[in-house]
Amino acid sequence: MFYADQHMHSNISFDSHTPRTTMAEAALGAGLSALCFTDHYDVVDENGHIHPTYDWQPARRQQAEACATLGDQLVLGYGIEVGNAPENFAAAEGVLQEPGLDLVIASIHNGSAALNRVDYYCADYDSTALCHRHLEDYFGSLLQLADWGQFDVLGHLPYPLRYMRDRDHQPVTLDPYQDVIREILRRTVQAGRGIELNTCLYHPDSAADYAGILTTFRELGGEIVTVGADAHTPNNVGHAIADGYQLLCQCGFRYVSHFVGRTPQFHSLSKEVSSHA
Repeated sequence: MFYADQHMHSNISFDSHTPRTTMAEAALGAGLSALCFTDHYDVVDENGHIHPTYDWQPARRQQAEACATLGDQLVLGYGIEVGNAPENFAAAEGVLQEPGLDLVIASIHNGSAALNRVDYYCADYDSTALCHRHLEDYFGSLLQLADWGQFDVLGHLPYPLRYMRDRDHQPVTLDPYQDVIREILRRTVQAGRGIELNTCLYHPDSAADYAGILTTFRELGGEIVTVGADAHTPNNVGHAIADGYQLLCQCGFRYVSHFVGRTPQFHSLSKEVSSHA
């Protein structure tokens, strides 16, 4: 049974306090076979400030420590989550020159300059009108990411709904954005890239969001899908990964992807899901 959590943070990220070795130990405890550390490099940070460079040294050191401790028991991927690349594509491309990367997730965490680069987490969504302004901006940024294409998978496509709907209880859905989502997915498939099924805060509404996205992606010829819990603490490592595999099966996918050297390795879902059941 090969369960791979392909989105994980450690204290290399600003919003985690746990070293990589401890996160990897939690992955073993959760029954995972593989993980990939994808700590944050946000071109625009949570305060709206641009960061044109990234220091890889802490990640290199902790990755080596984790591999020395647990590398014979677990596949430990070396990746990064690049946030807000449309604000400075040159900066993002510079970070990706790091040797030995296994996986690059591209995501959007902040509004564009037109919305003062506010972090979605920090916004107070007190009206549906504000939600829709941010969602229109968000999907515009995702279109730019899809055109850029210098990534392996697009991360957590329904991301702003975590805060708009799940936290601030605004009655917003992805329904008005199906055309632009389809275009984002079309361009992603055309570029030979994949998408992520993110199981952070996984519940029936988020599963329904992903079911629609995954079905469209598959209809467009998409095959590369990773599953990641987006854990920042040990207790969330591997959260709902098996549920994510089940959803992929339900949406007609035969394989789940695990990246090595920025190349997808395809694992049969029929074997994984049947063995789990």
